[in-house]
Amino acid sequence: FFGQDECREPQQEHAFLILQGRLSQEGYPHQGWVTSTPAGARHWLYKRWITPEAMGLNPVDYPVFRAKTADNYHLDPESVESWRQSYGETRWAAQELEGEFVIFEGQAYPQFDERVHVREAPEEGLSRHIVGMDFGVVAPTALHEVARDRGGRLYVINEFYKARCVESELVKVISEWNRPVVCDPTAKGAIEALRRYGLRVRKARSNDFGLRARLIGSRLEIGPDGLPGMFISQRCPNLISELMGLAYAKPRGLEMLTDSWEKGLPAHAWSSVGYALMEMETPAVPMLPPQVKVNWGRW
Repeated sequence: FFGQDECREPQQEHAFLILQGRLSQEGYPHQGWVTSTPAGARHWLYKRWITPEAMGLNPVDYPVFRAKTADNYHLDPESVESWRQSYGETRWAAQELEGEFVIFEGQAYPQFDERVHVREAPEEGLSRHIVGMDFGVVAPTALHEVARDRGGRLYVINEFYKARCVESELVKVISEWNRPVVCDPTAKGAIEALRRYGLRVRKARSNDFGLRARLIGSRLEIGPDGLPGMFISQRCPNLISELMGLAYAKPRGLEMLTDSWEKGLPAHAWSSVGYALMEMETPAVPMLPPQVKVNWGRW
């Protein structure tokens, strides 16, 4: 037997197929199971367990057992109620709290396909590394490193994503990555705090929602060579999850809004990459570490 947890990550499908092929020892009952929060109707879990007939699979072999967050009696009821109030009556609540596979209307990036866009960067030939950062306090802080290859294609190669991230953790990650960082331009205090450590951090060129959405969307499009303008590493599971699930807000009785996301959908990784792409798509400007000014007196 085997079991897999957190199967929203794209590499888990490959692991599943390998493990499934190992259930072969004679004289034993065979069973494999996976556990995960649903991740939309384009995810491999949906295709294999919800619509197995479309893949030529026997539905009897792929039963589904659903569990709601509230069914877990180990959880504090007050916490569950707090999450329910936070998510409200949204499709995100149906997915995260009710365990439902949700098809989001107004999907932002329908062209995104894990089989196409998730690929590791080449070991050599990358240049102009830029890190985008979206600050969070209680919400996650997200950092993503983006680099360009010789042909101009972009790769998102590293991800840091953590809620309640303290300053010391952030300084450690930025120091270890040792790349220029562009941030949410509204977080002036946080930027100044990081610059005091001598880090190459500055505000992004813009906080424009539509611009970030278009930059990411254009890079996900398939070019004449049959490849997208941007690949994403498996080391960026939160970015992959957000690109699969992000959907534009749709007020009741009005047309689709394209300047905000559906309420409750996480977009911290999306913001981080959007800031980095603003920098990557414009001519390079040297980003030097802040200089410590010393007053030597008058000569």
